[in-house]
Amino acid sequence: MIPADPKWCTYCIMSKDGPCSAHRGPGGQPVEYAGHDVYAPSEWVLEVVGHRYNSFSGPCLCFGYDPRHGFWVRDEVSGEERNVSERAIGRTVHRIWD
Repeated sequence: MIPADPKWCTYCIMSKDGPCSAHRGPGGQPVEYAGHDVYAPSEWVLEVVGHRYNSFSGPCLCFGYDPRHGFWVRDEVSGEERNVSERAIGRTVHRIWD
């Protein structure tokens, strides 16, 4: 399963050369993926993405989900982006209720 949004795709996020082949459109521009194995996010995933969480390194923002690798979070202090497991949500990574 591949996320439709290139901003959620692990390979696009990690690439230094632009979007991955599944999300590369004309002229190398990022495009939505619409293949037969496109991932439609569950209601739970949509509740997690877009919210802030406390982690061991401090507050972070969950900005995407790739079903192949887990949730993507961005550290609010360092800007570092990393994956966290689905199992970490609510266990080692706790939502910040503003």
